[in-house]
Amino acid sequence: MTSDITHGQGDDHYYVGGYSAEDDPYVYPNGVLINLLNIQDTASLGEAETDFASVRIIQLQESPIEGDYSLQHLKAIHKFIFQDIYPWAGECRKVGIAKNETIFLPHEEIEAEFQVMWQRLSQTIFLADLKWDLQGFARETGIALGCINHIHPFREGNGRTQREYLDSLARRAGFLLEWGGVSKLAMKNACVEAETDPECKALAKLIRLSAKKI
Repeated sequence: MTSDITHGQGDDHYYVGGYSAEDDPYVYPNGVLINLLNIQDTASLGEAETDFASVRIIQLQESPIEGDYSLQHLKAIHKFIFQDIYPWAGECRKVGIAKNETIFLPHEEIEAEFQVMWQRLSQTIFLADLKWDLQGFARETGIALGCINHIHPFREGNGRTQREYLDSLARRAGFLLEWGGVSKLAMKNACVEAETDPECKALAKLIRLSAKKI
């Protein structure tokens, strides 16, 4: 059983696994995400979210949050970006959701699955062992992105949080990721392909094309 929902910037997530807005602690009864401004329509919330998050992302890029790349680290990044708009910023979702043809990981498995990805990253000392190795960096970063996207820890704001997390990893490998050259369609298609490709080759290609040595 699924139930369509809308929120943020006209987002097209929907519930799966028998969940509905009644089960979701992060939405008002009308399906709009609970927010600090008490905005009750998705369009206005999307505009406010973009405005506040954009400022925080600039601050984060100037002074990244240090951490061990664990789920707690990712949650700290999410909380920083969305602290001005969502009281639940930094908290993992508690419902099953999907978007387009992709069904994301059941929320009960978020912590365990993230730990699996973390263990893989730890084998390269969180990419520091891949300093200026573009092929190896793109491969491991692509797999990490595919994993995090499938895990989809948060109710909203996953993409922006993922990018800041990966940007921090990239710097350890001596690269800067220029996301501006990646279209939303290309990223969407690569993420969909990653659902059935454990090597996440399409994402690795996007990473390889976006990476600049620093």
